[in-house]
Amino acid sequence: MTKADLLDLFAYTEFAWDQIRLAAPDDGALSREAPNSGWPALRNCLGHIVLAYDRWVPAIADLRTAEMRELTDEDFRSWERLQ
Repeated sequence: MTKADLLDLFAYTEFAWDQIRLAAPDDGALSREAPNSGWPALRNCLGHIVLAYDRWVPAIADLRTAEMRELTDEDFRSWERLQ
């Protein structure tokens, strides 16, 4: 993977987050039940993504991984917390 590939990945990631924010702009949408999605709520899915970033970004930068912490009841209940 080249630097240009990583920059493209980060640009796409920002685009994807923008689309999610447009589809679910209010904080309440993050905590509402998400039937048939495989996730209890959108915050669980997005929280998993954020926590995975915390794991794979250091793996790229430092060539080592860390354990992924568990999502707590207070995590990711607002867009401010997600950012």
